[in-house]
Amino acid sequence: MRKIGKKIYELRYLLIILSVCACYAGILYNQTMPFAEGWYSYYAKCINRGEVVYKDFDYLFTPLYIYFIALITKIFGYKVIILRIVGIIFFV
Repeated sequence: MRKIGKKIYELRYLLIILSVCACYAGILYNQTMPFAEGWYSYYAKCINRGEVVYKDFDYLFTPLYIYFIALITKIFGYKVIILRIVGIIFFV
């Protein structure tokens, strides 16, 4: 029983930390404009058209993130606010 109480106590602190990070990211999301914000939606559009990373277009980093963004844009569309919300979730 004591272990369960300790786990709940630890999870409470984790929830507090995540909440503070989410509030911080939520406050700052509209005050910053990342330089490469539009590039990720462009790369996602290329992937959704059937192009292949490193073969049809160049990308500097590993492609896991843009494949994830391609999936998000395929589901929700190419709205910048959706990509910012995803960025907040990743930040938290």
